[in-house]
Amino acid sequence: MRCTYSVCHGSVVDRKYNRERKTHNLGVVYWVREDFAAGQDGTSLRQIERHVEEDFIVELQTSCYRERTNSERRTVYFTYLLSQLHALYCVACSLY
Repeated sequence: MRCTYSVCHGSVVDRKYNRERKTHNLGVVYWVREDFAAGQDGTSLRQIERHVEEDFIVELQTSCYRERTNSERRTVYFTYLLSQLHALYCVACSLY
């Protein structure tokens, strides 16, 4: 299937895709060309909107996973630093 839409976030809009639309089911905003007409290449509007929503969900799941992984990494690193600080503090206490 030839790409007939673009899912943009924020104010990033491609010049090629300059008409805003929303899916009926989830209300996902997507952008189409000015000459967009569903069915031009054999796909219905329902199919296109399903693809838009699937792309949106996959992107949302990916960014959620990435955030969770980064958060876990920060927690592990913070725990490591805390243990190092505690070890230094105990050494300093035993000197005095």
